[in-house]
Amino acid sequence: MSVKSLGDKVLERGNLWLTVVRDSFIVLMPLTFFGLVALLLQFFPWSVYRDAMTFLWGDGWPQQLNRVIQASHGIFGMVLASVVASLLARRLMRPLFEAPEVPSMIVAISALINFMLMVSARPLFVEGLGSGGMLHGIVVGIITAELLRLAFQWRWLRVSDGPYEADSIYHHAVRLTPAVIAAGGCFFLFVELLGTLPEVSPYMLSPVVIWAQLQQTDATWVLSSLAALLNQAAWFFGVHGAKVLDTYGAALFAPIGSPYTNALAWRPLFNHFVLMGGAGSTMCLVIAILWKVRQGPQHQIAKWSVLPALFNINEAVLYGLPIVLNGIYVVPFLCIPLLFTLMTVAATELG
Repeated sequence: MSVKSLGDKVLERGNLWLTVVRDSFIVLMPLTFFGLVALLLQFFPWSVYRDAMTFLWGDGWPQQLNRVIQASHGIFGMVLASVVASLLARRLMRPLFEAPEVPSMIVAISALINFMLMVSARPLFVEGLGSGGMLHGIVVGIITAELLRLAFQWRWLRVSDGPYEADSIYHHAVRLTPAVIAAGGCFFLFVELLGTLPEVSPYMLSPVVIWAQLQQTDATWVLSSLAALLNQAAWFFGVHGAKVLDTYGAALFAPIGSPYTNALAWRPLFNHFVLMGGAGSTMCLVIAILWKVRQGPQHQIAKWSVLPALFNINEAVLYGLPIVLNGIYVVPFLCIPLLFTLMTVAATELG
């Protein structure tokens, strides 16, 4: 096999992965919007509304809505792993079966097992089952489907090579069970190996902070820009950027409640002026879509996203268009918040 043909196959497989990931986010849009509605209802700031909710449901109504959020966004990473594995396996393994469809449920169960193996091994690393574990859900889903494809091709792992009959559920369950066990065993070994790696320190960016503070210019220029880029890069790959900053980038920011300082990045400035409409300053994108696109799914998603974007909630745009893992949006998604960061710091420094 030539280098060119190998490169073409790698590129083709990579494009397939990206397509499956985007399709998975679209499949999970009902889960995304269900959690968004509860999130919006929980934090809607109108005092009359909050008083009415307290009168109708008692003082604990925000906690009740939080249960809805945890039941939707709180399991997003886990469900994403199952959906990615299921959709990818259907495309990879369909030629290996006499039946027209690969049993998605069995593949999804395998991905669920593998995801929980990772969560139980490194719970802080995976950041739970929800939005903090989205990248890990994508990786687990892809690896699960690829491992199942390889395992099923090994003849000694096939319990039965009998013909496809009317009882398709039994047929596929018998044929895939050894492959699922083999894939789970491989993933278990991978997780155990991962567990031997050192933990990532929450103060890993402290040397950067010290270096920036030793320069002649105010450190807030560098640290605010770095915070914006880290937040955007994390979100582009489906990882909750705010959680990444809270966990590994806390050293970039001044302590909560402290006044503005030019020696560190300042959270209020970052949240209110850089993240307009959520990560990526997507309020601008929503307005542009409503202005230029008159119909179609993008127009519908933009309409649904207007009210949440006013409160910096933009999961509908990130996963509905989608922006996540979409090369078309990567440059503005990274650069516009960086531009807003520099403009905001400049305005603050100039008084």
